[in-house]
Amino acid sequence: MNVLFLQSTALYAKLNCSKNTICIDENKQGKRIDFYLINKKPYTITVHFNITKQNMTSTIPLPVSLVLEGNEKRYITSIEHGSKSWRYNYKYNSSRGDYHVKHEDNYHYALPYEIGKKFKVSQSCMGAFTHKGASKYAIDFSMPIGTPIYAARGGIVMDIKNNSNKGGNSSSYKSDGNYVFILHDDGTIGEYWHLKEHGTVVERGQRVERGEHIGYSGNTGYTRGPHLHFIVKSVTSYGKGISFPTLFTTSLGMISCPKKESYPSH
Repeated sequence: MNVLFLQSTALYAKLNCSKNTICIDENKQGKRIDFYLINKKPYTITVHFNITKQNMTSTIPLPVSLVLEGNEKRYITSIEHGSKSWRYNYKYNSSRGDYHVKHEDNYHYALPYEIGKKFKVSQSCMGAFTHKGASKYAIDFSMPIGTPIYAARGGIVMDIKNNSNKGGNSSSYKSDGNYVFILHDDGTIGEYWHLKEHGTVVERGQRVERGEHIGYSGNTGYTRGPHLHFIVKSVTSYGKGISFPTLFTTSLGMISCPKKESYPSH
C-alpha cells in the first residue's frame, strides 16, 4: 500500500515512483491536478487507485481499477479545488496480471522437473512458513542447486531475474530471489522462484511449451534451503495478488496441494 499526503500550500510538479512497479505523475495547472499512471514493467499490471479528498472534486468516480499494458502511461483523473482550504491523499495497490482473467481449474500441469525424477515437497498449500495470503497455493520442491527446471505449462516468458547470488532465512532477502515468470494462455502467470545465479535459459518474450527447459534451481532470495518455489497467480480488481490450486500430472495420478512426500514426474 502506498500513501501520499499533500497540503493546500504545496506547489509542485511531482513524479512519485514505487521501487519496482509504477509511477504516479501529478501535474498541477491552476486549481486542477491531473493524475497519470506509469507502468515501469514490460508486462501487464492491475492497479487499484483511490483519492481521499477534502473540498475537492474529481472528474471520475473513485476508486478505480485499471489494467495497464507494459510500459504504458495513462491519464487517470483530475481533481480540482475551490477557494476553501483543501487537501487530499491517494492510495494504490498494484500487482502483475489482468484482473479479468479466469484460471482454468481443470488444466493438468506438469511437475516442473525432468520426467522420471522425483523430489520431495517441503512446503505445500497454506504452509505455515511463507505460503499465506497471495502465496496460499504455492508449492516448494526441495532439490539440489543446479537441478534443471521445466515449464509446468506453456506460455510467453514475461519476465526473468538471474543476476542474484544472495539468499538466506530472512525476509531481508525477499528481493534477491531469481525467477522466471510465464504468462499462460488463460492469462494466469506461472512463477518459478529461487533459481541459481545466471540460472535461466529463456528470454523475455520467448514462447515456451509445457515440459520445456527454462532454468536451474538454486537458493536465492528468502529461503531456508535449496528448493524451487512454484505458484500460479493472477491479481484481483483491488490490485492484490491471488494464487490458484494446481492439478499436477504424476506417475501416481493427479494431485493437488500435495503432501510432504516425493512425487515422480510423468
